[in-house]
Amino acid sequence: MLMFVRVITARLARSFMLVPALIGLTGILSAVAVVHVGDGLRDWVELVFPTPALPTVRTVLATIAGAALTVLSLVYSLTLVVFTLAAGNIGPRLLTRFTEDNVIQVTAGALAATFFYSILLLQRSDTNIDHALSTGGAVIWSVLSICLVIVFIHNVATRITIDEEIARIGRSLSGHIEMLIKDSEEEEPAGSPDRLDDIRPDAETTDVASGCNGYVDAVDVERLRKVAAKHDLFIEVIATPGQFVVRGSPLLSYSGTLDEDGRKALKTAFMIAHNRTPEADLDFSILLMVEIAQRALSPGLNDGFTAIAVIDHLSGAFSKILTRPEPSSVYRDKEGKARVWCELVSVERLLGTAFHPLRRDGMSNLTVVLRLLAAIERLGIVARPGYRDFLAHHVELIVEDANAFDFNDDDRAELGRACDRVWKVLDKRG
Repeated sequence: MLMFVRVITARLARSFMLVPALIGLTGILSAVAVVHVGDGLRDWVELVFPTPALPTVRTVLATIAGAALTVLSLVYSLTLVVFTLAAGNIGPRLLTRFTEDNVIQVTAGALAATFFYSILLLQRSDTNIDHALSTGGAVIWSVLSICLVIVFIHNVATRITIDEEIARIGRSLSGHIEMLIKDSEEEEPAGSPDRLDDIRPDAETTDVASGCNGYVDAVDVERLRKVAAKHDLFIEVIATPGQFVVRGSPLLSYSGTLDEDGRKALKTAFMIAHNRTPEADLDFSILLMVEIAQRALSPGLNDGFTAIAVIDHLSGAFSKILTRPEPSSVYRDKEGKARVWCELVSVERLLGTAFHPLRRDGMSNLTVVLRLLAAIERLGIVARPGYRDFLAHHVELIVEDANAFDFNDDDRAELGRACDRVWKVLDKRG
């Protein structure tokens, strides 16, 4: 359930409606407060804001309302321009990251609140309201909005910088890895991970199929465990977050006896959406960075330094998981009996998701290949011994692919020295 809450919260945060609407509602409520309680604050307000004449009140409120609406249109226009630049120059799937930008949403909300506040009090300006408070509040809202617009412009300027965006994705990936590892460690203490073949009952299994098409956004393992404990089942999750399922394809299989209501309860443990999100799907952020590198390495751009930045930040994110014991995929009941197998984090899969496409697309660029080896060397230094075979496998693939390329003698010698350094770290000999 906790993961469901995280995913739903993240989806709401990406909406351009929720946060601006809530802040805009604050502007409406502040206008209502001025109308109903303004008289009680008259003496205090006049110490800061003088009481203007009625024509001045109308002019100030009308000017601020019009300016707020104009700047709000400008903010959304600039946002669309940034979206277009990001989609064309960095990657179209980055748009999901721009939509969750708090600066854009808060700025739009503050401008909307300024407009609502001013226009509502302008409509009541000829009534017996405190003019000092009404104009003073409008000035405060406008000053706040202008400050946020300045922050917005700075934010837009940095967001379209590709190195900055790669760093942001890397930090986000590190945070999601940390979160999933922490959840796994709370479930299963560190130690030798169980193997599925060792805990799977030797009994007939039954599949539970998906009722729709889409990506698995999250899996509520706690709900699966409760159902499994109640009906004495062992559940193997087949469709993990990030996988695309079609109607009728299996979500999970279970060993034991279960009625139709129980099968429906198992289905509700899966959140299926039309697109992927990074909260429970680590591959999504990795593929996002790999896409940036692949576009940079395309013949039309041939931007090896962008690919190098991707490799560096991926190695930083992977260091979070390689320095810890491999997360367990087993979830047990209160008696310690294995009830659910759900592989949310696989070190081998994560490394392969990143390194395989980077190796294939970057092999013709020796600078990128050398940086990929340097990243593996860095990871080998900090990685636990159990992960070094995974890293060594990728070095072997790099050496195998490099032998098929026509590098000159100097380049091949430099590549050999880089490989030797990695083998030394991994306690192997090439």
